[in-house]
Amino acid sequence: MKIAFICTGNICRSQMAEGIARHFLLPSSKGVGKGEGGIFSAGIIPGKMHDVTQNVMHEIGIDISKQYSKSYLEVPLNQMDIIITMSDLARSTIKGIQGLCSKIIHWDIEDPYHSAEDKKQLYENYRRVRDNIQKRISDPSANAQDDRSSFSG
Repeated sequence: MKIAFICTGNICRSQMAEGIARHFLLPSSKGVGKGEGGIFSAGIIPGKMHDVTQNVMHEIGIDISKQYSKSYLEVPLNQMDIIITMSDLARSTIKGIQGLCSKIIHWDIEDPYHSAEDKKQLYENYRRVRDNIQKRISDPSANAQDDRSSFSG
């Protein structure tokens, strides 16, 4: 199964989702962020992956240090079985592209990037987002409130 996680900048949410999906769905994967195993992440306006993203993933034993931020235009979206958007910008952009898979899901996940003034709160926000994504990937019933919510294929 080929899955793409798309958010605004590919610096937080979709990077976490790619790493978590690899961990749970492809436990033997040694992917380096280039879609190995059919799991991709990308952003509409890609930026540099935030250090806090890598740090909170490392806390749960998932190394995403070899993943990198990329544009949705670099991902073969027309070959995906599932596309999961994680921001309103990603949702509206992806909906406007013809010829994609019929299984496009939107997860309404908060953006932790500019969510706090102090470091402690920032880390707490990133952890909350990470845990939310991990629950959605490991437990498909957690997606019941989202559009086209069947994640398990």
